[in-house]
Amino acid sequence: MRKKTLVYGFRPFLDVEENISASVVRALRPRGGLVKRVFDVKFHRSQFIDAVRAADAELVLGLGLHGRARKLRIERRAVNVRRSPHKPCRPIRAGGPDYRFVSLKIRPSALSTVTYDAGTYVCNFSMYVLSEFCESRGIPYAFVHVPPDARVRDVVKFVDSVIR
Repeated sequence: MRKKTLVYGFRPFLDVEENISASVVRALRPRGGLVKRVFDVKFHRSQFIDAVRAADAELVLGLGLHGRARKLRIERRAVNVRRSPHKPCRPIRAGGPDYRFVSLKIRPSALSTVTYDAGTYVCNFSMYVLSEFCESRGIPYAFVHVPPDARVRDVVKFVDSVIR
């Protein structure tokens, strides 16, 4: 039996009319053990943790849009900072570590690169929250930012290679 896997992306936000991460999640073919979620772009810790629990996930892969990326960005580190458009920056977890690292190390390919800067918006927030939660439960977790002009079918192939 395959591992129960949660793959998530995000809905459009601010002036972004289409979030490619949602398109990729929706394009993944259904299979046993795969749970697909598309989240609102909100700083709600519970939406992420509740999804992992509901899926009874044994592997979690997050996807997000990176507007300036030219390749898939395999993110390795989340920072303990959250930034909202109309609010000052503040910590995700007061007194928490400055950084949290993913536990699933995806190897880069011709389509991807490894980075250590997931920004400070909701993708980074989800990474920080889920890195902590998944680590405490021994669940492998990774996050990938997708360029807005990526071909969905290429990203789906990449995701399939990760979750296999």
